[in-house]
Amino acid sequence: MAKTRTVELIAKLRNNMGPGLRNLASGAMAAATAIVAMGTAAFAAAKKLSDYGAEIFDVASATGVAVEDVQALGYAFEQTGGSMTSMSGAIRGLNTFMRTAATGSAEYMNVLSELGLEYDALRAMEPAQAFIAITDAIGQLDGAMEKNIAATTVFGGRYAQQIVGALDQAEGSLATLTDQFAATGNAMSGEQIAALKAYSDAMTDLDFAMKKLTADALGPMLPKLQEMADKGMEIAREVLPELIPLIESALNVMMDTLPTVVRL
Repeated sequence: MAKTRTVELIAKLRNNMGPGLRNLASGAMAAATAIVAMGTAAFAAAKKLSDYGAEIFDVASATGVAVEDVQALGYAFEQTGGSMTSMSGAIRGLNTFMRTAATGSAEYMNVLSELGLEYDALRAMEPAQAFIAITDAIGQLDGAMEKNIAATTVFGGRYAQQIVGALDQAEGSLATLTDQFAATGNAMSGEQIAALKAYSDAMTDLDFAMKKLTADALGPMLPKLQEMADKGMEIAREVLPELIPLIESALNVMMDTLPTVVRL
């Protein structure tokens, strides 16, 4: 009775509202809904952007490449079917190549000679410059076989085909794409990338904290929930054998009436 009386009072109140007040109430509700939707979208966009910034930060930290150059190389790879991950792997492969070449490896020195490059000159370059110098030299080789052999030696077999494919699409020079990206002015600064990394890490910490809080809250309930699940399985085992024949009968009836329905 009380519930019915409350509903009646609410309906009466709404009916007594003037058109302007009703419109105001509807407008306020619509505005509140829009604000919530915008907040949710903004949060999702911030999370996506911060994860991208964190990836750039991590690649730069692991490879020694400046964050601006990581973005330019990532752009070049993504424009040619690669990804930030494959670009990062290729740079790590180059770093390994340079460390081994430093020991005087004849194989690696011969590759550099074939590419028209000198180890000391490469060593003096910034990592991104050395990467572009080697990839562009590979891009100028005659024949796919020569390019693949050189790319495999320098970057490793896992990334060789990616490098050669990117060079073919970029007409033999990744510098064309990295310069194109630099010209757009779309590279984020080191400060911006660091801020995005911090936000991404904070969100990761929050995620783990929420998992811990959920585990703390559900922990005492888990035995009871498990008991309920077990009882549900017991009931299912008892009921399903009886339901299956009924389901089969219903399907048979449907199949028998289907031709009649089609004819109609």
